[in-house]
Amino acid sequence: MEKTVIKCTDCEATFTLKKNMYAHCRNIHKIEHLSKKPKMSQCHICDVKFVNKKCLFQHMKTFHNNSTNEKHTRIICPYDLCEEYLFTSLKLREHLCVKHNITVELEEITFDNLKEFETWKQKIEKETVSMYVLDTGAKKLFNGILKQYYFCHRSLNYRKSGNNLRLMKSMGSNKIGKTCPSKLETTIVETNGVASVKVKYWKTHCGHAQEIGRLKIDKENRAMIAGSLFIYI
Repeated sequence: MEKTVIKCTDCEATFTLKKNMYAHCRNIHKIEHLSKKPKMSQCHICDVKFVNKKCLFQHMKTFHNNSTNEKHTRIICPYDLCEEYLFTSLKLREHLCVKHNITVELEEITFDNLKEFETWKQKIEKETVSMYVLDTGAKKLFNGILKQYYFCHRSLNYRKSGNNLRLMKSMGSNKIGKTCPSKLETTIVETNGVASVKVKYWKTHCGHAQEIGRLKIDKENRAMIAGSLFIYI
């Protein structure tokens, strides 16, 4: 009787027993939780993947029913008077490139720890007169890796929490009601208690001006900026 051969997906090592392959993955590749990856069902419109067809059908009904498209996506092209609705950031970048000849520049950087990442983030926010805010909490993947997404703070609409009411800013809302393509995608990997951070930084802003008055500035930087502006008065 021919024995079943099980391959490690990371290094192609072969085993006859699953438990030996699991032990190999834990000891060699430091993967604690290993399960068989399910066959994914993919949406042919927006390329989002799902673990089963039931989820895909629900997605199609919710997001790609023509009568409800506009109600179920936050991603809207920010270019001038264009109001194209998209379903992923990738589709937005492709739309800007093809329809409006705008290429969203991408830079990829790796930091040794979270402190280095935070220092870099503050630096680029100051240099570009912008802010990047977390869209949702961290998403933990099956292998323990954390994903986080930071959007340009001018993107999307203001989301009111609870019954709180607030006065409108004198300049109007920071939110443009559309989606600026500039964002950060961080992948946090912990090794021996130290978290390294891999960053994808889409640098190109669209749909708004870079205005100092739109930023939250601490007292020290506010005084520095005010002093700089006073020189030119």
